[in-house]
Amino acid sequence: MVDVLPELRAQIGKSQHSTHDFDIMQHSLKVMQKISQDTKFKKLDESDQKIMMLASLLHDITKREGRIDKTHATEGSFDTFFIAKKFGLTREEEIKLYTLTKHHEWLEFVNTAKSEEELTKRLQSVAYDLQNNNLFDMALMFTHADLRAVKANDVFHDTNVGAGRKSFDGKVMSYGDAADVYAQRIKDYVQELQKSQPLLPVTKIPTASKIAKAITVVRADGSTNIKGVYKDKDGLIIIKYNEVEDWEAIGFPKGSISKGIEAQKGVNYGDKELAEDVNTGNIKFFVHGLDYENQLAKFDAFSLVDSDALLSLSYAERPESKYRFFRTQGVILDFDTKYIHGGGETDAGSGCGKNIQEFKDNYIFGGYREDDRLYISNLIKNATGMNDSQYVEFIKANENKPLSAIEPEKLRETIIKAFASINSNTRKGKRNYNEMYGSNPKDVMAVFAYNINYTENFGNPVEFLNRTTLSHNERLSFGTATPKPVSERTEFLRRYALEHNVPFIVFGD
Repeated sequence: MVDVLPELRAQIGKSQHSTHDFDIMQHSLKVMQKISQDTKFKKLDESDQKIMMLASLLHDITKREGRIDKTHATEGSFDTFFIAKKFGLTREEEIKLYTLTKHHEWLEFVNTAKSEEELTKRLQSVAYDLQNNNLFDMALMFTHADLRAVKANDVFHDTNVGAGRKSFDGKVMSYGDAADVYAQRIKDYVQELQKSQPLLPVTKIPTASKIAKAITVVRADGSTNIKGVYKDKDGLIIIKYNEVEDWEAIGFPKGSISKGIEAQKGVNYGDKELAEDVNTGNIKFFVHGLDYENQLAKFDAFSLVDSDALLSLSYAERPESKYRFFRTQGVILDFDTKYIHGGGETDAGSGCGKNIQEFKDNYIFGGYREDDRLYISNLIKNATGMNDSQYVEFIKANENKPLSAIEPEKLRETIIKAFASINSNTRKGKRNYNEMYGSNPKDVMAVFAYNINYTENFGNPVEFLNRTTLSHNERLSFGTATPKPVSERTEFLRRYALEHNVPFIVFGD
């Protein structure tokens, strides 16, 4: 049996403020009882029922004794996330429990708005925070149980008498009825958000050890029996991207191709005319540029469940034919669909300075940068002819899939060609770009680098990564500026790749 008694024993006999009839442990057990009696609870799957029971036990775990505690939901959710690891939950269940616990006081948050404008903003904020899966339905169920567990009967939930009750259409409502009124508006906002959820499929990059298993020959120059795959003296697995022909041989999904579908200049893809011919494919990923080793530490912080940071990302398959990344080296990341918030052909000028609250304020529901939220969903809808409801179902069926697995199959090439148009604008210096926004990265799948002077063929990627001087063309490219030689600017990534079992991908011809 899992021993959680040290965390829960402290709640026994711990009094709450005067509104409550029960101490914290009694209240928590009462919440559990009320949830279990809800007919909607019985319709949840086993995983969600488990989450609801754990949330009822742990939601007030940090609540201060004898007084109103406005911070306990936020602080308690973080504690709950780590306490719950004793139960062997999946990562998805851990995040769901954390989110439900953090927002279990959503009703007070919206009910204390001072104006209709503030109320609207708060309802939209709750919708954004609880938009995924059935989280808001669970949060609403939890709220009703929490209200019913304040008093020995349901009076706190049911009465329309007392401070804090609000009037709707001239009728003063109980907290329980008010929750349902607010809930309908929140659900409407959730539906709007689902219509614009970006779908940017990510190809899973195999680990270095998995790729190494396919290597049977390593030559003196580091080349192997697999064209485009190299192994250096330290065991670093290097992929020269544009040289690989047999992607399946190194563990990429069946059907993966780097080039082979031609999107032609002058044709509209996703209601947008492509500026030049592009050979494209279905290996897609997110990159984030890095200059220094200490920048790697932020991925430990950004992957924490309570991170509010948004990372700026490029969505790409390779830089040669379409655009340069924001940095000549960095990491290739994996994200769940729900943690891609938006983005487009804008240069927001911030690698990691944005946050989710800023996104809620400015990028959704008519915010001045809402085009960045709508960019990808509109691109896919226009290319495929889907309406909003069809798009929502399409997202549900295809979230977290690589492009090679998108269904229905007949749409894959259409979407691949539409994605080829993402990079058709140019930023300062005639460099094409895109910028997407993501949070809670799942994994660093690989590290990458490319040649500063991308018109120059660098040859063997092992020699390229060990280059200690600048080439003549690199000096000409940068004029008076002095970039670091490849070996200096990529050494920290090389170490990271070896320590974390990921390949080093080198782009360029």
